[in-house]
Amino acid sequence: MELTDPVVSVDVSQGPDVLVLSLRGELDITCREHVEPALTAALATAHEVIVDLGNVTFCDSIGLAMFLRAHETADGARKRLLLRNLLPNVWRVFDVTGVHERLNIAREQ
Repeated sequence: MELTDPVVSVDVSQGPDVLVLSLRGELDITCREHVEPALTAALATAHEVIVDLGNVTFCDSIGLAMFLRAHETADGARKRLLLRNLLPNVWRVFDVTGVHERLNIAREQ
């Protein structure tokens, strides 16, 4: 299943007890209406959700806030949200803001 807008796309794949959301594009205010519902739906249906950011070229405070909310939702439901494959420029946003300390992030695949 794939959700697409001009700036971002979300590809969803499923394994046993895990959903993988592969994002592509830029995470900003214009993508929120596509990405946030996908995160919410994934957390409602899977014990573990992996968000692959290997094809995300930009992330601003809107993207950070989406991941923080999703992380709080996952923690409250005793589920796991893992972000992986952050490109260096995207990692820098997480690092400079300190958000990386509050999320589960795998730097390697």
